[in-house]
Amino acid sequence: SAQYPDSDPSPDVDVKANMLSIVAVNKEQVTGTEATISCTVSGLTKGLDGVKWKNFADEAIISGQGGYTIVDGSFSGDSQTTTLTIGADQNKADTTYKCLISSTEHGKTDEPTTVNLKVFTVTSTPKDVTTDADQTLTCNIGQLDASGTPATVTWKDPENTEVVASGDYELTPGTVDESGNQAAVLTIKQAKMATFSASFTYKCSVKSAQYPDSDPSPDVDVKANMLSIVAVNKEQVTGTEATISCTVSGLTKGLDGVKWKNFADEAIISGQGGYTIVDGSFSGINSRNS
Repeated sequence: SAQYPDSDPSPDVDVKANMLSIVAVNKEQVTGTEATISCTVSGLTKGLDGVKWKNFADEAIISGQGGYTIVDGSFSGDSQTTTLTIGADQNKADTTYKCLISSTEHGKTDEPTTVNLKVFTVTSTPKDVTTDADQTLTCNIGQLDASGTPATVTWKDPENTEVVASGDYELTPGTVDESGNQAAVLTIKQAKMATFSASFTYKCSVKSAQYPDSDPSPDVDVKANMLSIVAVNKEQVTGTEATISCTVSGLTKGLDGVKWKNFADEAIISGQGGYTIVDGSFSGINSRNS
């Protein structure tokens, strides 16, 4: 008090200056999956007075139409988060959206913020393997930003347990090339390979490292076909025609080449010297050569 200067001063009273902040939560997910992007508005003392979303063509999005769902969000503390969910059929290519917010307390009407939604692909190719050496399986990621941030890849073994680097495994995440492709490689050491007696399947899942709030991809099977070569030996009376063979199993397609050699390690030519070679044909997971 200035009137009564012997008076005690009042306790301190906070005088808050609320700075409006709009943060876009971008996403990068596997193509063809449902995705949810958002804008978080902070520095509020009350709920937003309006929320809108627009697509890449700057057209207004209507919730419940065209595979889109808008949630305005609710005011809590000093912030409000609005979300846009994009259906799987709409999430096929890299796209930009905009959230537009209105706040009378901050003098904003349809204030725009760009939100990115990017996509990538995840594929694998079956691999023919043997147990006598280290083997590699590859998870292929495509449609990333050229030479950009590599995605994070998680591997699971045939028992659905996450694979970690150890004496049994080596993990190579790979880099993104100028075409936007990344090859993540799992090396299975020979000691681990020796424990397998039949074909097996590992799984890889991919998550954006560029936008870490993104959902991981569903698991993708990476098949390892155990290559088996079984010789069919014969013992026959001398001077009779005989047919011997090798059966190769664990294939996903026909063999790329077949040769036979004699006891002197010389190449045998079919139709010459009394020999006939039949390469055989691929059937199921087997190819037989006689």
